[in-house]
Amino acid sequence: MRDREKTKDQLVNELAELRQRIAYLETCESSLELNNSKQNRLIEQLR
Repeated sequence: MRDREKTKDQLVNELAELRQRIAYLETCESSLELNNSKQNRLIEQLR
């Protein structure tokens, strides 16, 4: 459905869902970066 055909409530709900997805993905990204950093430190210790 095109945005112009959606009601204001539908658009607000869609925006809220997208914001939640972005927050989740940002959390995943941060966790991945932390894990990569830990992994790199362990690799350096093993050398």
